[in-house]
Amino acid sequence: MAPHARVPERRAARLAARRRRHLAGGLAVALCVAGCGASPVEEAVRSARPYVVDEVVLKGVTRFDEETLLSYLNLGETSPWPWGETARYGPALIKTDSQRVVQLYAAFGFHEARVVDLRIEPAPGGEEARVVLEVEEGPQTTVQSVDLTGEPPPDIAPPLKVGAPFEIEGLQAAESRLRADLQDAGHGRVQVDGRAEVDRDARAAKVTFEVHPGPRLTIDRVVLEGLDAVPEYLVQREVEFIEGQPYRPAMVDRVEQQVYAMDVFATVVAKLPDEAPPDGRVPLTVQVREREPDDLKLGVGFGFQPERWEERVTAVYRHRNLFGNLTRLRLTVRAGWAQLPTPWNVDTHGPLVSVAPTFEKKGWLEPQLLWTLAPAFDLGIEPGYQFDRTRVQVGVSRFFFGHLRLSLRHTVEFFDFFDIDDALDDNRTALGLDFRDPYLLSYPTVDARLFLTDDLFDPENGVELGVTYDLAGGVFQGDYDFHRLTPSIAAWWTVHPRLQLAARAETGLIRPYGDRPGAPISLKYKLGGATTVRGWGAERLSPQLFDCEPGNCKGIPIGGFTQVLGNLELRFKVFGPLALATFLDVGDVQADELTWRVDDWNYASGGGLRVDTPIGLLRVDVGVRLNTPARFEQEERWALHLALGDPF
Repeated sequence: MAPHARVPERRAARLAARRRRHLAGGLAVALCVAGCGASPVEEAVRSARPYVVDEVVLKGVTRFDEETLLSYLNLGETSPWPWGETARYGPALIKTDSQRVVQLYAAFGFHEARVVDLRIEPAPGGEEARVVLEVEEGPQTTVQSVDLTGEPPPDIAPPLKVGAPFEIEGLQAAESRLRADLQDAGHGRVQVDGRAEVDRDARAAKVTFEVHPGPRLTIDRVVLEGLDAVPEYLVQREVEFIEGQPYRPAMVDRVEQQVYAMDVFATVVAKLPDEAPPDGRVPLTVQVREREPDDLKLGVGFGFQPERWEERVTAVYRHRNLFGNLTRLRLTVRAGWAQLPTPWNVDTHGPLVSVAPTFEKKGWLEPQLLWTLAPAFDLGIEPGYQFDRTRVQVGVSRFFFGHLRLSLRHTVEFFDFFDIDDALDDNRTALGLDFRDPYLLSYPTVDARLFLTDDLFDPENGVELGVTYDLAGGVFQGDYDFHRLTPSIAAWWTVHPRLQLAARAETGLIRPYGDRPGAPISLKYKLGGATTVRGWGAERLSPQLFDCEPGNCKGIPIGGFTQVLGNLELRFKVFGPLALATFLDVGDVQADELTWRVDDWNYASGGGLRVDTPIGLLRVDVGVRLNTPARFEQEERWALHLALGDPF
């Protein structure tokens, strides 16, 4: 079995895999057309092709699409894009390409195929030309018989059907499929050799697969090679599930994934020994190369919304093996300044400070439990007030069945306001604002996520179901008593390698209870911004308190008790790291409990540009509001967002 390898460039590997699948036909018949490769003389001629190919016309070609057929030839078509490739073609290449067409069709079972015509039609008075290729395909050879020789297990069925079209690509695919079936049955040393005898006159092929499956294997133990600073027992704990299990390629892949996911290795390769003992019990060797345990990233950035601008510097320090026991530290320090609403029309401004260390440790009490400790301090500014917040969060999470993640965490937060707007400070509870200064909040959170996707971090297809429940106050003390429930669903569908459809639906409700009913302004629902309804500025889609002066009224978002949110986005990959998107967003926040008013929903649409960078997905979105409910007539009709990462 060939070794597997996990390397950091996961996204690049995935894109390369797509390209390989797209050109699978080329790989299948490479040996058949290798003999027709260009000679040095032909290479010299090729470099001086006199005509720019403006159009390629195919006649009689039904077995291949244009892109696949031309990929085997010197012939190509000039790209319509300014940055695309210019294809040139000359008479010296016609003979070579005619031979390649015949060889290609023969590899796919069309042994009577011939080139009727391959000609160049120059445009009058220019260097451009149209190339016409006409093919007579003829009948296709079919599979007359399929035999299994050697030592085939009795329960293995032939991988080809009698009467099916015969193609070299299909023969190779059947050989790979038979080998994979035997490996899935536990045979780790499989040898399969597919051969075919073709009678061109009878247009029939006799196919034979010589099969030597080898013994069924059991993984006896895991042997680790290449460890230095990482403790072996912690790695063994991640892969102990495979010990004593029958060999399966999927199990070996899972071992690699588990070890690579520890985030302390640059490469991971798992392989079987060259020879297996008679009893079939073999060790699985995992070769690793450790990465540097820590790194530091520095950045300067700015953000802008219709009602807010900010400039900031950020430092992120990570250590993956703190204390030598795989404790992870991620320390984020951010400092900046914010202006509301704009730098040239400042209504209020103030500093931004955030210090947020996060510690993670896996394995306490139970090997698969992931524990987190996240103290944090924030100094910030929002419309209507400035604040400082001290928070400590302790949590634990675990995956079940590889798809379900359950998390439990407890947060204690002290929130202190200053520079409070008079309109907010003078209306504490009379208008139902639940405004208390300062306040102490204590609440546990239960979060459940079901990942039915092809990738946990960057899904291309699948569905994610989630629900988050917070319970504040009561026996946990604090200044507020409330329940907060937020269910959601997100889905991704890659229609084409360049086209993806993504959607999200979410709702939320807050229900006060007890002796201190209410919810703080910092945890009430607010929408608007780069990740929710993009026709709005950050948190502007919210019940508001108005502070009016002669000739000027400004709204202060105070949040609500009921939320609804929906997003639909179409993403198109242009080339390389560049992508475009168009979206439709809908959302609303109501001040009252359990209140959903469809007539009050707010709609926004727009488009955006995405660039995949080493620091993440850089995103610029422009959203325009499609309707204007009376309670939001004072808000801007559009918003521009600059952000990192997908919106959901």
